Amino acid sequence: MEQCEEWHLPFRRGVEIFPKLRTLTVHDLKLQMLPPGLGKLKSLEELELQNMEFRGLKLFQIDDNVTLSAQEVAVFPVLKKLTLSGMPEWEEQGDEIKLPIRRDEEAGEGFIMPCLCELVIWRCPKLKVVPHYLFSPALRSLKISRCPQLTGRQPCLPPLLEKLELWLDTGILSKSILPLLISGIGSPDHNENDYPNLHSFSISDSEESSLPQGFNQLTAIQTLRFWSCEFLDFTPEDLKHLPMLQRLGIRNCPILEERCRKRESWTTNSHIPKIELNWRGDELIPE
Repeated sequence: MEQCEEWHLPFRRGVEIFPKLRTLTVHDLKLQMLPPGLGKLKSLEELELQNMEFRGLKLFQIDDNVTLSAQEVAVFPVLKKLTLSGMPEWEEQGDEIKLPIRRDEEAGEGFIMPCLCELVIWRCPKLKVVPHYLFSPALRSLKISRCPQLTGRQPCLPPLLEKLELWLDTGILSKSILPLLISGIGSPDHNENDYPNLHSFSISDSEESSLPQGFNQLTAIQTLRFWSCEFLDFTPEDLKHLPMLQRLGIRNCPILEERCRKRESWTTNSHIPKIELNWRGDELIPE
């Protein structure tokens, strides 16, 4: 099916197809859009789209020419994990889709992917804005990697998010996570959430020399990890806003590793109970 440019599913009103399908992986196809009605699958819990040529996801489409704005129907009603990787033409600007992510804003009932708890976006070189409808209120884990064109206009992180990972070049997010913390697309005028559930934060393969701007607004982090950040440098003072921090992991970060090995205030003045270097048994426990 590598040359397939269209994909149709035999949906008919009153007829349910693939009633037991829980996991679906679609890859290496020349599809311009997903088949209308895919979001109707009532048992689908995991969806992975890989190496596709979508310009826009159109995940919100219910039937031909019918979208959420015209029907009171939940899309992907039980989807829990969504992976979008290797999509070189995906370049949504963020103002193309103006659909609610909740049926009832006050009740908080999910409208698009109401059960989505894990989202991975990887290798999308033209993507400028993460569509706000992907940030389900139920989202617990978010990983973004190799999206170098991401701009400062992003939706706010979902309030119950527990884990955030930024890998390689993530555009403006490599320098500042403020676009994810303040008002944005599909967000209130002001976001007062301090993300009390965001307990894990990781940065990998960053070329930045300092922690991202806005990092000091995250105060509930318990596990903090850095991989292969060649130029990254900071001191324990930069982590003083993390009173609940239990574990700091550092791997292949030469400047930070050298600081730790010289014990420059990392052990005598640090409030961090456990510091791991390279996860090979090297461990510093502040005195």
